[in-house]
Amino acid sequence: MLGAYFGSYLASFISGETQLILFSLTVLMASFLMIKDQRNKKKLNQNNQLIFIVSGFSIGFVSGLVGIGGGFLIVPLLVILAGLPMKQAVGTSLTVMSLSSLTGFLGYIGQVQIPWLLLFKFVILSGLGIILGSHFIQYISPQKLKKSFGYFLIIMGFLMLIQNSYLFL
Repeated sequence: MLGAYFGSYLASFISGETQLILFSLTVLMASFLMIKDQRNKKKLNQNNQLIFIVSGFSIGFVSGLVGIGGGFLIVPLLVILAGLPMKQAVGTSLTVMSLSSLTGFLGYIGQVQIPWLLLFKFVILSGLGIILGSHFIQYISPQKLKKSFGYFLIIMGFLMLIQNSYLFL
């Protein structure tokens, strides 16, 4: 939450285009981590608090900086570093993401004009999507879910980079 607040504060000094590029690159990094086969990797000891503290702060910072909930970054962290099953990582990330998003949002208040009606509609539809997704998760294997999530992130990351490619010209 602290990282999200500092990231959202710093965002006011960075152009929207730069934020979109950082977001795209972050999405692509997370997607490759999700797709990569981690079966032969040894999970980190859950007592190694420093790695989790630094990772949590970093995810919060990036989340606040580029205006995302951070769930797509938290899930790989929980799956790869903590060794949680995919379904448990998704459920855990929803709670973490909610708190981090709220803190990041508080960092933006006063810096930008908030479209309250759009925000309300988005929150309601997101809540319905979470309920629907929670129902269907029981029918999808964790490995397929992990890979599908990774491929979805690759598509989104490249689409955002293409959409903002004029910045590289």
